[in-house]
Amino acid sequence: MNEESHIVRQLRNKESGAMEFIYDNYADTFYGILLQILRDEGHAQDCLQDAMVKIWKNGNKYNADRGRLYTWMLTIVRRTAFDFMKSKNIKIRDKIQNISDVVYDKESDDKITPEHLDLRKYLGKLETKYAEVLDLVFFKGMTRDEASQHLDIPIGTVKTRLRIALREMRKWYVVVFAFLMTIL
Repeated sequence: MNEESHIVRQLRNKESGAMEFIYDNYADTFYGILLQILRDEGHAQDCLQDAMVKIWKNGNKYNADRGRLYTWMLTIVRRTAFDFMKSKNIKIRDKIQNISDVVYDKESDDKITPEHLDLRKYLGKLETKYAEVLDLVFFKGMTRDEASQHLDIPIGTVKTRLRIALREMRKWYVVVFAFLMTIL
């Protein structure tokens, strides 16, 4: 049994070791993402706590056939932030202006800065139709369905464009691709 399967089993059985593992291994990353979305430490901390509770309560709903545990948890984290923003009537940012807080290590305070990633440089290299979908889903926090409705294109087209955009970005920058795959 691999580590992820073991954690999933613990999570489904409501064993405290699962949440300890998840918190120890993912809380800093989730906090950094929440901080980037919300731009407020207090709100990010509150949403992190809410997301962890949702992960705990909904552990039995995780389906390994639909994706990795990390991706499932990250979806909960992001949706918690967007739900919070909607409930507080906070405007969702048009673009992430500074990606430095996304990869955040509380212990060392090391951050990956935009200078390290050159994210905008690589996004600018994408064809408009691919960059547009990536912008809506990644930067503006829309779901694939919402992007489909916004652009008035089929959901399959949105998924294809996202896949192509990520494949192209991987050619340019492996770190950006790995980061985006954790978000999408």
